[in-house]
Amino acid sequence: MLNQIEQYLLENHPFQDPGLNREKLAKALQISERAIANAIKENKGMTVVEYINAARLDYCRHLLSSPHPIVLKEIAEESGFGTPRTFQRQFRDKYGMTPSQYRKIILEQEGRG
Repeated sequence: MLNQIEQYLLENHPFQDPGLNREKLAKALQISERAIANAIKENKGMTVVEYINAARLDYCRHLLSSPHPIVLKEIAEESGFGTPRTFQRQFRDKYGMTPSQYRKIILEQEGRG
């Protein structure tokens, strides 16, 4: 079941909707909310909200690595974070650096900085 959830997130990017929650995910996948929550908790040790935010942050990292720089506000919106501030706080909490610092490191590693 987790594979089905992951595939859906990767292919459809439902996390771009700031309102995505357990109920909407369950409806889209036609799986009970409880089954989704249990699958994520058992396999990833996260709540559904934490899992959705992790998918958003992974997508943010992809956008930050783009050779065509995107404004942080646009990355936050494109990734489904309600505000740039929420995006920056969650990014810093997970990766220990700001999105700008991450982008700078990536650009330097790729010789674009």
